[in-house]
Amino acid sequence: MKGVFDLNEALSKHFGTENINGFRCERCNTVTAATKGCQLTGLPKNFIISLKRFTRKRRKDTRHIKIPFELRLRPYIDRDLELEDKARLIGMVQHCGVSVTSGHYVAYVEVGMKWFRIDDMRISNITNNALSNEASSSYIYFYKTLPRPYIN
Repeated sequence: MKGVFDLNEALSKHFGTENINGFRCERCNTVTAATKGCQLTGLPKNFIISLKRFTRKRRKDTRHIKIPFELRLRPYIDRDLELEDKARLIGMVQHCGVSVTSGHYVAYVEVGMKWFRIDDMRISNITNNALSNEASSSYIYFYKTLPRPYIN
């Protein structure tokens, strides 16, 4: 997450390509320029994105990250494949505290197009504006792949 303040930017970095000069081919032993990268070749119905929110010194990284409620996955999918390429945020987990050794966890879930905050035994409705703020400081995100056509 170093230097990244947007989930789409983080995904672009993760799935981006990198030029490698001086690559040695194992088959023919030729030294050449190469490109490496990764792409999605399949998508599950649900998937999890986890951000590294703690430093090596076990302190919490409190930067706010822009989290989309609808994620477009087409840039990260092999272009020869026809896969669903949108996903919708359906839940997230937030750590409240300053270090890895202390704190409290709160969950946010979508049920029937409404969002709820679950804090131990307390369950309450949460507005989309408040949810956007909480999303920017959470660290685990649950997405559901949307089937084509995109009908909610």
